[in-house]
Amino acid sequence: MRGVWRDYARQHGVIVIDRADYAALSGELAFVGYGIRAPELGVDDYAKAPSVKGRIAVVRRFTP
Repeated sequence: MRGVWRDYARQHGVIVIDRADYAALSGELAFVGYGIRAPELGVDDYAKAPSVKGRIAVVRRFTP
């Protein structure tokens, strides 16, 4: 993780893992689809998901 993403992760307590990264995690999962929140388009993947607070958010890669 470089630059902007690393800074964002530090500020928001987020861990970004893709297929090139490996980490051991444990905790309750919350699947949030593509993780899109765009009210102007009528899309909010988080509204359909359980709360992500204190959970590991599982997000699909790429685009819908």
